Amino acid sequence: MPAWASGRRRPPQYVPPPWSSRALVPLVAGVLLIIWVGTPPGLPSGPIVGESRVVDGDTLDVGGRRIRLVGIDAPERTQQCRDAAGQSSPCGELARKLLTDLVGRGEVTCLPIELDRYSRVIASCEHAGADLGEVMVTAGHAVSDGRYGDAEYDARAATRGIWAGTFELPADWRDARQLEDASGPPQSPFVTFFNWVRTMFSR
Repeated sequence: MPAWASGRRRPPQYVPPPWSSRALVPLVAGVLLIIWVGTPPGLPSGPIVGESRVVDGDTLDVGGRRIRLVGIDAPERTQQCRDAAGQSSPCGELARKLLTDLVGRGEVTCLPIELDRYSRVIASCEHAGADLGEVMVTAGHAVSDGRYGDAEYDARAATRGIWAGTFELPADWRDARQLEDASGPPQSPFVTFFNWVRTMFSR
């Protein structure tokens, strides 16, 4: 019988070596944080592909990045318009709902074009072969900056969506309320860092 079994001595306590995986976790996290601070996420060099979450009628989260659809401006989430009967219509929510119906939480492919002042990616996005920006404008739930001019002309002629009644341009609606960005604040640094780490290890 070992000496400790009689109660005279306890078995030796296991002390993990300083290089154990548990001890390395904070060290690795610290190194990654230093690298990330020195090289924050910029414009991706290739397509962004992943499951999407709709923020509003022209904004999505795809693959851990906040993305604005290029060439369109949809009514903001809380914006109200007037329908053909002159009644108040939640055009912002209707735009968000349409984009949600288009993509659900399915896979979206976005081709990055540039970054805006909030480090969001401005991109052309497709789902199931359809250009999301073009679909939103064609349905009358977003205005075009010229990129989808023909689609906007068709929507106006057919009085679809916001063109069925009267509305304030989303940019003018924001300006009137001194809102630079009504699609919500940029993602927190912690969320951005987590998504960056996940991307690094998924390569």
